[in-house]
Amino acid sequence: YLENNNKEDISLYSDMGKNLHDLGEIHLTGYAKKRTEGFPLDPAAPWSFHKDMNGYAEGSEKEVETYLLSGLYTSNWLDVSFSYTGNDREDNPVKDTWASGDIEKYDMEFTTPSFRADIHFDVGDHEFKQGWGYTYERGSADYKYFGSGSDRISMNRRLWGFFARDSWQVLPELNVTFGLRFDHFENSASSQGLNGSIRDELSQGGWSPRLSATYTIFEDMELAFFAGRFFKAPTASDIYNHNRAFSSATRETDPVTGMEFD
Repeated sequence: YLENNNKEDISLYSDMGKNLHDLGEIHLTGYAKKRTEGFPLDPAAPWSFHKDMNGYAEGSEKEVETYLLSGLYTSNWLDVSFSYTGNDREDNPVKDTWASGDIEKYDMEFTTPSFRADIHFDVGDHEFKQGWGYTYERGSADYKYFGSGSDRISMNRRLWGFFARDSWQVLPELNVTFGLRFDHFENSASSQGLNGSIRDELSQGGWSPRLSATYTIFEDMELAFFAGRFFKAPTASDIYNHNRAFSSATRETDPVTGMEFD
């Protein structure tokens, strides 16, 4: 519905599982997609994501490849999962007349492997659950400017954490849950090109304790209480908002922390 915005998709999907009976279950999923799409050249396009595409000519297009591989193992006491996702993008703009500084070529690559393991078991009136997780994000983008050089931007993010939770059935009507979580992240960003070589790093961790309780008054009515502190690690793009001059001076946000009550 926009000029030059024709699309071509090729997708492949696979999903399989195996019941291991007393040993648990295994589930695997794979997905791949290749998408070729013309730039939406309609100057009336209202959303900001496409605003920089105005001025390019018919034939401008981008090619995006997305892929995912994930696995999940579940049992009576152990859950383990992993995933690997990726996203590659290549822009090939066309212009009738080029000006110095126009983006002549853009390539982006982003991958995210992650792993998580949870242990859960019951002891009397207590239901315990503990877990650990790790995620690594790696991305890079290459800009080539008409007549004025190029930029290469790289971002890396490591995030790991662990948690413990105890759900205690104090009375048939009363359940109290205690939880504690710790998250730690390491972000780094660098840029090489028109602004020289720039690098910035940020690392921090935080605790998130939580307490909740529910009391059943009638079958269809209960009272609930929740209180906790949260810690949300920012992504590299959250921190720098795609600013190519990476430094502590260009940071726009720190980890999100606060208290919650309900």
